[in-house]
Amino acid sequence: MVKKIKECVAAKKDDNFKIIARSDAKGVEGIDKMIERCKAYIDAGAEIIFPEALHNAQDFEKVRKELSCYLLANMTEFGKSKLFNYKELENFGYNIVIYPVTTQRLAMKNVEDGLRTFMLMDIRTILLIKCRLEKDYMSWLNMKNITH
Repeated sequence: MVKKIKECVAAKKDDNFKIIARSDAKGVEGIDKMIERCKAYIDAGAEIIFPEALHNAQDFEKVRKELSCYLLANMTEFGKSKLFNYKELENFGYNIVIYPVTTQRLAMKNVEDGLRTFMLMDIRTILLIKCRLEKDYMSWLNMKNITH
């Protein structure tokens, strides 16, 4: 992995492009070995570390204390980590948080709820709702164009 990071750093052409190194070693080798690996990644040029599968506040705090770089936290429902909100992660010293499938799950639940509702409605009601949603969407688009 260190070799790959060095190659990425050497190939980098834009300072705004950041090298993120992920480590899943905690589950296999423990947190101390994972931290050792992450330090080697930082030495190789990684600018952001993504320590995967931290379990609790103590894990997050230990990684922050040991690593002097930007840290990325992965908050996914049904993952190994306790779910913390962005403010808690910020207090632990994490700079970036991702919610990789949360928005997809929210969208799919809303689609499911909408389809269940449509099954109970007649076509005229569905068309009225559709027209209203399109009107709201178009209004939202116009507001976005005005503010930017």
